[in-house]
Amino acid sequence: MFKKIIDINNENELHAFYRKLFFYKTYFFFFTKFYLPEDKEDTYNLAVLLTGLNIKNRRKRINYIIDVACRELDAYYNPKNLCQFKKAKCLLQRQKKEPYCNGCCHRCRYQSKEGCLTKNVACKLFYCSKALKN
Repeated sequence: MFKKIIDINNENELHAFYRKLFFYKTYFFFFTKFYLPEDKEDTYNLAVLLTGLNIKNRRKRINYIIDVACRELDAYYNPKNLCQFKKAKCLLQRQKKEPYCNGCCHRCRYQSKEGCLTKNVACKLFYCSKALKN
């Protein structure tokens, strides 16, 4: 297994790395393991990207990308509480404008009182227009 160290010091090198990403996923780099320099701080959060790049099985890489994307979306949107859930009811339910349980996610069969049980990026990005106005 070959070793390639990704050393990025500024924005220009970061953009050059992003342009080469498609090439790094090809067969030419199948036996290459990508690393960050051990003595440098990961200022551009590339460790997650390189972990995905080091997964050579396509299905496993896609699953990893979806898991990371859902984790990042949860970390970003859960503290904002756009639907303003309290006691498993959204703002519209508490105002008696929506009769459905689980708020604007009434069509989702995976919704629970703790939130979404699946790792689905499309569901994580959906908010009803009524919740976004508030």
